[in-house]
Amino acid sequence: MAKVVVPSSLKHDLFFQEETVTLAGQPSLVASPYFIYELQGNEAPWENPSFYLKTVQDTYQFIQPVIEMKFKEKDKEIEQMMKAVIALFFMSLFWSNHEPVVLNDWKEKVAAFEVKPLNAEERLSFVLARPFSYQAYRQMDALMTEQQKQFAKHSLLSNHKK
Repeated sequence: MAKVVVPSSLKHDLFFQEETVTLAGQPSLVASPYFIYELQGNEAPWENPSFYLKTVQDTYQFIQPVIEMKFKEKDKEIEQMMKAVIALFFMSLFWSNHEPVVLNDWKEKVAAFEVKPLNAEERLSFVLARPFSYQAYRQMDALMTEQQKQFAKHSLLSNHKK
């Protein structure tokens, strides 16, 4: 276990309330602390996004039915799960554009991205304003699907140009 200072680029109240976080021995994409690759600095998924985005997508596909059930049951655990989904989307969005996740000033970064869902900034703002609502979850589900399609399309076109 190692203590790491949260870089200013990742400071966002939804994900980090402390100045430092403890990294567990077994890192996870869906447990706090989120954005482990940006925090550790050992690997850079944004340099080779195809491999890592498959892991992000598989992880989302695995937890998605659980979230549906938790909303139906009005389970308190939904807050932690929604944080995980939002974190997964940020990873997908930024890594698809060959960038590490940046949470402060994310809107400006996302505005310049080539690979993103339609109206991503407005839709993500809606989600971050009410992150634990069912409407936010439905929006995240749509955004995850659209981001996956955008990345696949971009990858095909990039490979076609080579």
